[in-house]
Amino acid sequence: MAIFPQTSFTDEFVKGVAGAKVNSRRDDFVMSRTTQDVTPFGVAVTNVIGSPDKCRLPIANGTVITDDAGTWTAGDVVVVINGVTVTTTFSTNKATSMALIATALQALDFVSTAVYSDPTITIVGEDNVNIVVSSFDVTDITGNMTLTSIVATFTDTVIGLAVRDTIEGGDSRVEVNDRAVMTLSGDVLNTSDTVDGTINGVSITQVTYATSD
Repeated sequence: MAIFPQTSFTDEFVKGVAGAKVNSRRDDFVMSRTTQDVTPFGVAVTNVIGSPDKCRLPIANGTVITDDAGTWTAGDVVVVINGVTVTTTFSTNKATSMALIATALQALDFVSTAVYSDPTITIVGEDNVNIVVSSFDVTDITGNMTLTSIVATFTDTVIGLAVRDTIEGGDSRVEVNDRAVMTLSGDVLNTSDTVDGTINGVSITQVTYATSD
């Protein structure tokens, strides 16, 4: 099976725009896509399952905000995240107040988790959401706490390619999770017990206890 990398082409192949050629078939069989992202050297894009006209790069779906472990005794901290302004007023002590910031951030519908662990707040976005913290303003506070960094993080899962060859030429797709392992715990099954379940929303045939677990 011949596999041609997306970053190199022979004379029989026409280069895709910004390296976005989506498979290795000859050009009379292939439809090259363009990506809305600026494609760095050495980074490939691929079709999105269910959306054959779309492709994307891994996204910065998280941010880590780090302070200098200074003090905060009064006033407000104002965070701007994905264009939304979140204002948090001091309460009790610095640790409690920073935890309140994390709670307020996690309440946003595009944030999956936001956790404070001195001296950082770690934010992770919902699926397919790019997280951008454009401001963490401490100018209104009483104390000497300052911001040391806002760092984008990548926990976005990058799934490899499964390549298959057909009579028309090579093709590629994103890998899918095609297996599941179920581990049972608790009491053993007894006579007349039944097992029910669903897979991908489809109910399985009910199973009745027979001889042993």
